[in-house]
Amino acid sequence: MSFGHQVLGFGGFASRTTDDINYIIVAGGAGGGGGGRTGRSGGGGGAGGYIQKDEQPLSGFSGEYTITVGAGGAAGTAGVEPTRGTNGVNSSFFSRTANGGGGGAHGKSSTVVTGLAGGSGGGGQSAAGGATNQPTSGDSAGFGTDGQSTVNAGGGGGAGQAGGAGTSHAGGNGKQWINDSYYAGGGAGGNANNQFAGGLGGGGANGRDGNPGTAGTANTGGGGGGGYVEGGTTFAAGGAGGSGVVIIRSNNPNLTTTGSPTLSSDSGYTFYTFTSSGSITF
Repeated sequence: MSFGHQVLGFGGFASRTTDDINYIIVAGGAGGGGGGRTGRSGGGGGAGGYIQKDEQPLSGFSGEYTITVGAGGAAGTAGVEPTRGTNGVNSSFFSRTANGGGGGAHGKSSTVVTGLAGGSGGGGQSAAGGATNQPTSGDSAGFGTDGQSTVNAGGGGGAGQAGGAGTSHAGGNGKQWINDSYYAGGGAGGNANNQFAGGLGGGGANGRDGNPGTAGTANTGGGGGGGYVEGGTTFAAGGAGGSGVVIIRSNNPNLTTTGSPTLSSDSGYTFYTFTSSGSITF
């Protein structure tokens, strides 16, 4: 990558120009489904959709670009009439949109409940997990997987791996980016007997021992863990989804921004991390 220095007449250097950028767009993760008072456990929330673009040329692009960071979805409530987790909210940048994660199924008695579709789908309850609706075509790679289903609630999908099914209720793992961090992990499906991990990338563990599902980690797009029921007397809500994030890596440390992104540096590059909506100017 060229650093774009312009040599001036007196041996000085102009401000560094921006040749290209790398970025990720992660939508808000979905909430895990609530456990039913006389029924079953709730499915894990699906991770927010994940878009990764490597070496985006900026030739021909200039001006201010809006960044939208989506919130995580609300947790499903527990009780006689439990509710699904709510889908996460979309994130967008550079005319590309990552879709919010799909909500986990609730655990109402004698009812089969699908997970909701989303960037990654929510875990189902004795029915299909939600499908991914994150596009993967075009010049940027979009990632999402389907949620899974078991009698005791399936795990939510992650950007890099489907949620657990059968005897595993773990959330699907997310994707690792060039900053070595994982994003967009799915929430674990509810289980009365064991606690399963959420997927790498901020996915929440399922509820157990009177505690609700764990919320997805903020600014990772992780799905919330599913709620559970035990013996028809102990039941708990799901966990909320984690909010999304947009991160831009540039060789220019002086780009104009709004929305107060966090700046960090590594190996000559600056990472602009947006945990709330704003803009950046090239």
